[in-house]
Amino acid sequence: MVSLTKFRIKNYKSINDSGEVYLSSDNITVLAGMNESGKTSVLEALEDFNVGKTIRESARPISSKLDPEISLFFKINIEEVKKIKEMPDLYLKNCFSEDIELEVKKVGSNYFLESNDISECLENYNSEIIDIIVEIENEINYIGKHVDVVFPTVFSNAEEFRKLMDQKIKDGKSKIEDFEEETKTRLNALFDDAKKYALEFSDYDELIKKYIENVVKKEYIPNFIIFETYKDSKIPNIIPFANLETDEFIKDLQKVSNLDINLIKSTDRQGKKNHNGAINLDLQKDYGKYWTQSESNLEITWDNNNVEFWVKEDNTSYMPEQRSKGKQWHLAFYIRITARSKEGKNNILLIDEPGLFLHAQAQEDIIHKLEDASSNMGIIYTTHSPYLLKELHRIKLVEWDEKKGTKIQNKCWANSKKDTITPILTAIGENMAGGLRADKKNSFVVEGITDYLYIQAFKKLFDSKLDFEMIPGCGKNIPSIASILVGWKLDPFFIFDKDRDGKGYKKELTEKLLIPKDRFLFILDQDDKDIEDVFAEVDFKKLVLEDESAKIGKSLSTYLKKIGKSKTILAQNFLNNVDKGKISKDDLSKETLKNVDRIFNWISEKLNSANN
Repeated sequence: MVSLTKFRIKNYKSINDSGEVYLSSDNITVLAGMNESGKTSVLEALEDFNVGKTIRESARPISSKLDPEISLFFKINIEEVKKIKEMPDLYLKNCFSEDIELEVKKVGSNYFLESNDISECLENYNSEIIDIIVEIENEINYIGKHVDVVFPTVFSNAEEFRKLMDQKIKDGKSKIEDFEEETKTRLNALFDDAKKYALEFSDYDELIKKYIENVVKKEYIPNFIIFETYKDSKIPNIIPFANLETDEFIKDLQKVSNLDINLIKSTDRQGKKNHNGAINLDLQKDYGKYWTQSESNLEITWDNNNVEFWVKEDNTSYMPEQRSKGKQWHLAFYIRITARSKEGKNNILLIDEPGLFLHAQAQEDIIHKLEDASSNMGIIYTTHSPYLLKELHRIKLVEWDEKKGTKIQNKCWANSKKDTITPILTAIGENMAGGLRADKKNSFVVEGITDYLYIQAFKKLFDSKLDFEMIPGCGKNIPSIASILVGWKLDPFFIFDKDRDGKGYKKELTEKLLIPKDRFLFILDQDDKDIEDVFAEVDFKKLVLEDESAKIGKSLSTYLKKIGKSKTILAQNFLNNVDKGKISKDDLSKETLKNVDRIFNWISEKLNSANN
């Protein structure tokens, strides 16, 4: 199994170092940020990673002499490692007890493999071979006294090692000619064993080079495809028969429908008529699921020389160029996305500002189509529209900093600028720029994105009918968000961790904004407990860490830092598993159920009190 988990970009246009950017586990990742923040540069860098492509020269920052670097990180299992070198299964299992991370870095047009796990495994393998050869050397010198063979243990590479071994073996065999036949036979067998093990010695650089060429480039690296708003948003009015076999739009239509070029160009009038009706019916039926604004369909007709395209609205047919930019874009988007998702290839679609010409409802239709397509391919899109930010766990904030260049935040927007977080807050119902919605009263502000994800998951597990909104305050933004909510009389409640930060926010909000103390809940009664501590340890190991043998110790936070696990990614994966039905309420122990019940009972109590 191979899965792409994250990427990193360095020295690429405005990006000094993006840091490791995690991809959403549900196949849709959103890069949200203002114009000129560097979002498009991220997509261009990923496209430059494609096999057969050289990183564009214009990517090099003007003020830097460093080459642009782009890295993809993959999680691979032991079966994939076997493709590097045929080593004994038992040895591999000792090397890799679980999935390992593989970094593939691109500089210019060259790919490099970075993996401490693999290099250490191969080094250990080589060390064991040297140990065996030393044992053979000792046995030769014991059986054949005065042979005094010394096999090499210091050399610069595998080729030099083998040459030295061949010479030592040749010299050694020349010294045993006068031995008794039985002893000579035993010594020759030992020399042959030494030669066999020398041939097994791994040439790490050569192995990795072959592995990149034969496996990584062919199987791991996805095909990044940029869907550009201006370039790819045109629907042709007409395509001559002579161009049908080579036209890219026709090729995509063939993937979307059962369009038969040979039948269209034939003289079979009845077959052509029936084919026309079937194609248009299928297109209209499917397209209608992703365009809910009005009755509007793409229709295909043809004569003896050309295929023609029409947009039919209210029983009137229009040439595509006669419709709005938004309508043209959406039709092209539907055809292109559907075609890419049906190719059966390792595609990742990169979309720059989808729905730029569309209003709010149409943008929500775009998300519907993307979610449908994401079951067959990865999708990364950029936006600064709140209507395209449906799932908060998918969002990575992109900002421009004068000193650090473009930076990307994986977790939360605790230190983000007001202009950047505005669309995020709008998406969850609270617009910092003004226009707060009065129907969003009694919102619950949680301390961070991790709290938001777990409580969303618990709400689904418990099939809670409670109607409430959650807003991840994300640390330093909590006082600002609270002040807006209170100022607009939206009566917020707050759910915090009972640690220094949580207690501090409660103190600040009660003293400065005079928010009553009964509007606060600490996740647990015990001090220094986070949202993860709602789980009984046995549940956390099994359902969140997915490692029942984990030895957590006293501090969960310390343990997660030690093993390099992101709290946000773990929470996101837990929510995804709940959504997919892999985790049910019955999987939770009594201790966990009790802790979750406490949270929802408090929410229910506050909602009832507020409504009364």
